[in-house]
Amino acid sequence: MFQPNRFTIHIEYIIESLLFTKVHRFDIKGKNVFATLEKYYIADMGILQLKRSLINERLGGRLKCMEANELLAKGYKINVGVTRNAEIDFVAEKNNETEYIQVCYHIDSDEILQREINAFNGIPEKKC
Repeated sequence: MFQPNRFTIHIEYIIESLLFTKVHRFDIKGKNVFATLEKYYIADMGILQLKRSLINERLGGRLKCMEANELLAKGYKINVGVTRNAEIDFVAEKNNETEYIQVCYHIDSDEILQREINAFNGIPEKKC
């Protein structure tokens, strides 16, 4: 039988063990952190080999994990940014400065390019 509390406890153990990093979703306009729908990024990409997956599968997701790990290693506090119509992969804060980062492995059409660029449209204080 599924027990939500037990599941949550196991997730917290995994986070505490530093196998995964929990990244909260952040409302860019309202400047609030959402209480749910966090994203989890694996800390050691080698763990993915335990399930015998090919290293070239899901490269976009793996790149996001590497970017999350790099930002954390450099001392940034990271969140996933949410605007009305889009999601920013990372809102990185350090020394009272905020950076907005999109990660995309392959842009092979104008549609994908526009989706990635348009994610920045909902940022109130963005500088062009």
